[in-house]
Amino acid sequence: MTQLICSLVLPSYFLSSFFFTFQGRKVP
Repeated sequence: MTQLICSLVLPSYFLSSFFFTFQGRKVP
């Protein structure tokens, strides 16, 4: 269960943070 959540949440977080950083926004 935990591995499933991590495999879904972590990639999406890194993708979103990379996307926002690409737009020039700061991400926590």
